[in-house]
Amino acid sequence: MRVAVIGAGPAGLVAAIALARAGHEVVVVDRDGGPVGGQPWRRMGVMQFHHPHVFRAMAGNLLRERLPDVLAAVLAAGVEPYRPEGAPAVATILRARRETFEHPLWSVARAEPNLAVRQGYADGVVLDGRRVTGVALGGTILHADLVVDATGRSGRLAGELRPPAEGGDSGLANAARVYRLRPGAPLGPVNAALGFVAGYDSYTLIVFVHDAGTFSPLILRRRADRALAVLRHTAAFEAAMAANPATAAWTDPERAEPVGPVRVGTNLFNRYRRQPVGVTGLLSIGDSVCATSPAGGRGVSLAIASALALADTVTDAPDDPAGWAPRLDHWCTAHIRPWYRDSVLDDRGRAGGPVDPAAAAALPGDASHLRVPRSGTGARAADPRRWLATAATRGPEPGAAARRDRVGRGAPGAGQGGPRRSVTPGAVPPRPRLPGSCADHGR
Repeated sequence: MRVAVIGAGPAGLVAAIALARAGHEVVVVDRDGGPVGGQPWRRMGVMQFHHPHVFRAMAGNLLRERLPDVLAAVLAAGVEPYRPEGAPAVATILRARRETFEHPLWSVARAEPNLAVRQGYADGVVLDGRRVTGVALGGTILHADLVVDATGRSGRLAGELRPPAEGGDSGLANAARVYRLRPGAPLGPVNAALGFVAGYDSYTLIVFVHDAGTFSPLILRRRADRALAVLRHTAAFEAAMAANPATAAWTDPERAEPVGPVRVGTNLFNRYRRQPVGVTGLLSIGDSVCATSPAGGRGVSLAIASALALADTVTDAPDDPAGWAPRLDHWCTAHIRPWYRDSVLDDRGRAGGPVDPAAAAALPGDASHLRVPRSGTGARAADPRRWLATAATRGPEPGAAARRDRVGRGAPGAGQGGPRRSVTPGAVPPRPRLPGSCADHGR
């Protein structure tokens, strides 16, 4: 079978590799040409590529079981596994910059038999009646028996063939910057598997530990809090780092140096979209199905899960293309949508909105309902621990969003190891005390 995968992010590449190994002829199309040697990789079309990431244990566990050579390549590239003290091996997360994680995926895909990666832009799908038969690429047509939409959160491929999306704006914004530790310098304060997390009156501080001595402090704020919008300016961001004792220790110029600009995220939304209806030969995965705001680090793990589920859907029922979309949609509703709901409630609490206790309680209390992505008949039950994640080391849980709401407002919360104003009065300001000259830049 000929398969066209549109989008070469983690979802598209994992799906392409799995499908090629199942004997299909796969072409991946992306507007970006991919990494080239040791040159800087700008990564066109992916806003969040250079923003902080953490890769939940779900990602590593699925790759270990389904594509162990891909996991080996990721680790060989410098992605660092981290197992929290006392936790089982399946709780091991992966810490790295997105570029470090994604570069080996491209390398494996480029070397894979039956798989080609080409640069191009998809204008739309080609229809023969109600059957998708390919994708238009500029002035040419790439013929395919199956088109996979892995275009991501900003993709619009064949949107008219899908039901309306649910979701909307998260009400949050962030600012972050990548630093590198100087030779021999130790890490700063650590209180979480991903690095450091603390909630204050009007913002949440997260320090993501990456690979090769790099790390990224991120300040997550309510977008309506315009006073903190000034953090997009370098001087204001550095002033904020110095104002907080935790980040002051991390970013001390004698300990670390910045290696990139301040990057901001403002269009942060949660969205869930179901599979195409009324047509055959078109399936969607990754952020094209479930896009969550980045604070929870859900995206790449869910992308890998949905990619493997798609490959299994097709492989388990090769002669039933009319059943692919309904089966994959059912799987995503059961196993991906709960994470979307978790993100919505999480962000609602952080943004200062009400969190319905009944809605929070409706989230699964553990991941025991999840299965290894085998969406066809005979799907086997999975050890729920394979879905363990951090900054939660588990799946969505009842009451988690409400607890994060309390933490985000400065109240003590389980697992919050950073400074709190309630116990260290005056040590941490309710918002960074920016020098007047820095704040003036934002007016």
